[in-house]
Amino acid sequence: MTAPEALHSDTLALLVNEQRTRSAYRGLLQYADVERERSAAAQEAREEAEDWHNTPEHLTYIARLDAAQLALSEAQLDTLTAARRMAGSAPKEHRAELTEALAAHALQEVQQRPLRAAQRFQARRERLSPTLPALEISPAVVTHHQRQEHNLIARALVFPMPAPAHARSNPGENPDPLTQTLIESHSQMLSSLRLCARYTSAGQWTLAQHYAAQAEAGEREYLLAHARITRERRSTLRGRHYQDGDTFTLELPDGGGDHVFHLDLYWDDRGLGLTVDASEAGATERRTGIRVGGGWASLAAWVLDTHTRIVDEQGAGRRPDGDDDLVWRWTDDTHLRLKDGIQDRYPGLIAALEALRCSLTPI
Repeated sequence: MTAPEALHSDTLALLVNEQRTRSAYRGLLQYADVERERSAAAQEAREEAEDWHNTPEHLTYIARLDAAQLALSEAQLDTLTAARRMAGSAPKEHRAELTEALAAHALQEVQQRPLRAAQRFQARRERLSPTLPALEISPAVVTHHQRQEHNLIARALVFPMPAPAHARSNPGENPDPLTQTLIESHSQMLSSLRLCARYTSAGQWTLAQHYAAQAEAGEREYLLAHARITRERRSTLRGRHYQDGDTFTLELPDGGGDHVFHLDLYWDDRGLGLTVDASEAGATERRTGIRVGGGWASLAAWVLDTHTRIVDEQGAGRRPDGDDDLVWRWTDDTHLRLKDGIQDRYPGLIAALEALRCSLTPI
């Protein structure tokens, strides 16, 4: 069995450029950016080991070099794995060649233009946050300004409104898996159609047939994803709030402008109660440094109870009582005090609201 003929450089460049149009290429750039950083760290460790070669500390720097080289090897493997996944749509005999070309091109691209902080892996930014939340919040230490914003956050949770379109999309974050599938399948379909046309005009029938099949597969995947998204959107519009968490929007007082915060608040398996995603809650605590703990469960219970009460009052034709001051109530024109029973029924609620307040992002 003879080895497959290597791709012509122009053909390989064409395939790489086609892959660069896929949204998955952004993920490959993220892996390549990690490889770039670790390569620089390994080079620095190598130079230090050479500088300290004839000193008693030499073994320490050799150990640092070994660790840096191991980290670099792991990053290189991650980059190749991501490139191999992208090359899966190419003919089998050319996948290895395309994998190496994609990995090399991505690394060259991030070397020439390193990624911005917002484009890098979220996990790498999280490491800069406190490992454990350290600040405890009680109602007694919350200022008047904070109390006003707590009421606004509470109202946003009880009366959820969709965030502006530009607030729902962050260029540094990947879309949800279903949307990712929709984007990639559409890109694959268009890319395969272009390649099919080019190889047909060049008389390369085997490659043309291969990419025609790829285009059909991409179209099927796109139509399935589109139909599922449509069904889920209709289900959400017909159903209740808090389906899979949400991004909430509010306007701060005194000209503070529009802000958003994210909370994975959704219905439990029985559909009878609300719950907050534990990993998302932990990430919020680490980012803000505020210890909430059981306060997230109190927040979920308070939102459900308050939302149910207000809906019942509206259904009975009554104006909801105190729908502006849901947590802190005005006692006169200048003071806000915690509403009766909240601290006893929902312990930790104020800590959860303060953590969300500290996570507000302007839009």
